Amino acid sequence: MSTEFIENPFVGPRTFSKQDRRFFFGREREARDLLALVLSERLVLFYAQSGAGKSSLINTRLLPRLVEEEGFVAFPVGRVSGQLPPDFKGDVANIFSFNLMLSLDSSDLPPEHFANLTLPEFFSRLTTADGQTYIYDPAAEPFEPSAETDEPPHILIIDQFEEIINTNLDRWSERNEFFQQLEDAMAADQFLWVVLTLREDYLAALRPYERIMLNNMRGRYYMQRMGARAARQAIEQPAQLGGRPFAEGVAQSLVDNLRQIKTQAGDEAQLGQFIEPVQLQVVCYPLWQNLAERPRQPITSEDVAQLGDVNTALAQFYEQALEAVLQETAVSEINLRNWFDHELITEAETRGTVYQGDTETAGMPNELVRLLANRFLLRAEIRAGGAWYELVHDRFVEPILEANRAWREEQAPLVRAAIAWDEAARPEELLIVGGPLTAAKQTVTAAQAEPLVAAFLAACDKADQALQEKEAQRQRELQLERERADEQARRVKTTRRMLALSLVLLVLAIGAAVFARRQQNIAIANEARAIAQTTLANAQSLQRGNQLQLSTLLAIVSLNNDGLAGAEEILRQNISRLPLIEAASQEWNDPLQDVVYSPNGEQIIIANRDQGLAVVYGTNDYQEIKRFRIPSAVVTALAIDPTSTILATNANSRRNNSYAALLFDIAAEGGVLSRNNVTETRATLEHQDAVLDMVFAADGSLIATASADQSACVWEVATGNKQQCFAVDDIVTTVLFSTDDSQLLTGGRGGHLFDVATGEELMAFPHDSYLLSAAFSPDETQIATAGTDQMVKLWDANSGELLFSAAHGGWVNRVAFSADGRWLATASNDGRVRLWDMANDFQEKQLSHEAAVISIVFSQDGRW
Repeated sequence: MSTEFIENPFVGPRTFSKQDRRFFFGREREARDLLALVLSERLVLFYAQSGAGKSSLINTRLLPRLVEEEGFVAFPVGRVSGQLPPDFKGDVANIFSFNLMLSLDSSDLPPEHFANLTLPEFFSRLTTADGQTYIYDPAAEPFEPSAETDEPPHILIIDQFEEIINTNLDRWSERNEFFQQLEDAMAADQFLWVVLTLREDYLAALRPYERIMLNNMRGRYYMQRMGARAARQAIEQPAQLGGRPFAEGVAQSLVDNLRQIKTQAGDEAQLGQFIEPVQLQVVCYPLWQNLAERPRQPITSEDVAQLGDVNTALAQFYEQALEAVLQETAVSEINLRNWFDHELITEAETRGTVYQGDTETAGMPNELVRLLANRFLLRAEIRAGGAWYELVHDRFVEPILEANRAWREEQAPLVRAAIAWDEAARPEELLIVGGPLTAAKQTVTAAQAEPLVAAFLAACDKADQALQEKEAQRQRELQLERERADEQARRVKTTRRMLALSLVLLVLAIGAAVFARRQQNIAIANEARAIAQTTLANAQSLQRGNQLQLSTLLAIVSLNNDGLAGAEEILRQNISRLPLIEAASQEWNDPLQDVVYSPNGEQIIIANRDQGLAVVYGTNDYQEIKRFRIPSAVVTALAIDPTSTILATNANSRRNNSYAALLFDIAAEGGVLSRNNVTETRATLEHQDAVLDMVFAADGSLIATASADQSACVWEVATGNKQQCFAVDDIVTTVLFSTDDSQLLTGGRGGHLFDVATGEELMAFPHDSYLLSAAFSPDETQIATAGTDQMVKLWDANSGELLFSAAHGGWVNRVAFSADGRWLATASNDGRVRLWDMANDFQEKQLSHEAAVISIVFSQDGRW
């Protein structure tokens, strides 16, 4: 027996590579038959069911024997799937030919070079110096083989060829041309052999293309699924090589266990005919790992019994890989599991592919992706255009989805609540406060406080604080009422004592004269009270007659004269009955998200977040003029054009995966719409994620939108056509036109200034976190930015130079210039308003508040 140390002779749930060939067993007959067919036919279709081991057979048996025993030269294994690389300029003539060329070529040529190249042109200049790496050389002389040419045959294997059917579905019309190019390449080079491997269920889809290809693609080899005898060889012989053989009968028992099937009656399990090779690897790989610390003794039935079914083993393999990589990275576990669910697995629950950029792969750090690949959970497909990653096998899809669902169910209530809140577009009604919040916090450790949970906690704490402040205010009001009542009681008691003492003294001292004066004072007091009561009665009468303004004035007089409790109640009732407040409060229990005045001063528009409404009221009588309804959408932002005729609202629906800004004609005929009607829009301005802000240009011809899809777009108001889109590297929270509408300022994680006409980025304004406010100076020579990094910064609008910066003790919510451009003001959560005199070396003044300052504005004359 060999004494060579082998760490693990089982490769796990992945394809065998050429380096693994000494551990590949159970397919010797299939390897011989396929080799014989390839030698006799220049074009072979090699097909089998998914997971049967086609790729492993090619890597470990077919290719090595063709090269080492038959004198073939092998191209790299090719693929026809894939999307255009990011930042690819233009389009390609044939997406399938393009992908195949990229998978074979290792040159430094840009992908654009292959955009219009055909396969015969490509193969005629494909060169190699070592028989391993192939480079397309445009300057090389085209290869023209002849009968006299002493040239070895070349074998091209295109793996997973079903991808020509199930990928790039919108480019189906290019399939015919691909087959024609492949046929032309084989006709031009008599030394070119081709093997196409595909899943059995896609074989029929190739029939329309048979007539194009050599011999009508009649050279075919079907590999059946692995039988029990072959399966036993596939696990017994690697274990023997590794120095830890299976005990007598254990391998057969394991194979029988794995091939159990349920009958239709479902009464008991029967032994099936076939076994999936991936099942063997996913069971034997962790089995061997579990025994790594034990002396190399035979594997017993007790060792095997510790493993569960295949799905369980796959799920355990996945969980162990995640646990290992999470310990080495700072990635959120929630985000990582969501990445598997949404990026690596499609909505149809099949494997997806993701492109690897310079630093990230579909939003995940490349280092984490490398660690997952090292754990055999992912595999890379290297092409000239870059690397693409996917799950190692389709068999992983169901166990991963189930494992992620189980993980979410097992999380603490706070984590589950955070996920539900995020998936529902973060509504306030899903926040928890008070006792439930305190209890939920106790179930979460510091390690579980991931970004999503932290954001949820921050929102809950804010809502809880607001609730506590409201309750505290109510308690203060009750305390004031009690103190007022106690004070009045003390005054009455004191007055009575004083009066009694005064009466005694007056009777003893001056008698009737003092008594007369006292009677006069009482009469004056009674008269004042009578006047106050009469005034209060008149205020109540005017209130019943709906004369609210005069009723309010009389109630104030009554309150000042005598402090009657009824006067205060009338004031509360009158405020609540102001037409606009009463109309909104009677209809909506949900929060009013945004309120704006039209530029002409004739309308007020109110946005209701959760009912998907924008309602227009007149400012003269506060009566409803028109309502705009957007079902199933969240409305949080409004904007009105300078002519006061066009209304813009955002309309975000995570449930429907719909995100847009909508334009409505305020002045369109039709009057008040039914509450159940859907308003006809003037235009729909679509984004890929939530629209967060909108602003009209000064002349009203353009509108800009800010979105969480990491873009800001400029649209023509008249047509709704997109004029420009500006991409940034994070969500865009705010947009702002310059006075002449020639430039657009976007805010997100820092600011960016763009030329509206050309789309060129003019400059960037870095911040360490998200912008909350930005402003142009009146002469547009300077730009001020502020945000959640607690910083305010002043920039030169022409050069982008940082002129000034200062730090607050909290988020900076608003920044503003005075009308003459002399003063720069900021408002912050630290309770301070800070004023900087830009004409005098930024000398500072401060105004303090007891709570966060949300907004500031200068008067037009600059005095306030």
